Amino acid sequence: MTTVHWASGGSLVGSERNLTIARWDGVPTVDQLRAIGAANDAIATTHPGGGGLLNVVIGGTPRFDEALRTEAMRLARIEGARGLGAAHVVLVPGLAGMTVRTFFSTLTLVSQPKSPTRTFDDLDAAASWLAERLSPVVRWSGREILRAWNQLPRSLGATR
Repeated sequence: MTTVHWASGGSLVGSERNLTIARWDGVPTVDQLRAIGAANDAIATTHPGGGGLLNVVIGGTPRFDEALRTEAMRLARIEGARGLGAAHVVLVPGLAGMTVRTFFSTLTLVSQPKSPTRTFDDLDAAASWLAERLSPVVRWSGREILRAWNQLPRSLGATR
């Protein structure tokens, strides 16, 4: 069962087993990045062999201010050192989608995570790729990751 840890409007952070799932629908916030870090910390406690991140952008305006870039870099370095893999999925079309993909690519290049990190435009491909990375610690299939994604509510009020 996928547990929701943080939500604001259509954006949220949840987890299941050793997988953190983030959904972005709106302007990304530092609070959301910190919620991802907190979910990852909880996973590191219960699954010391490592965890992964499925980070899905479904909408919003790409605005990456200095505070957001700094927090994203900090999180990428920490999670890149202890995680098994991170899949960033950008489902936003056009120039906005290209801007978000460029942000993730640059973040990966600059933070140099030790764990595999990829950016996708297809959720099924990302789930299959991530399942391969997580399965040595906790068995996952791409279909199970998609089920966890689909269990997330489509929208919630603000929670903490």
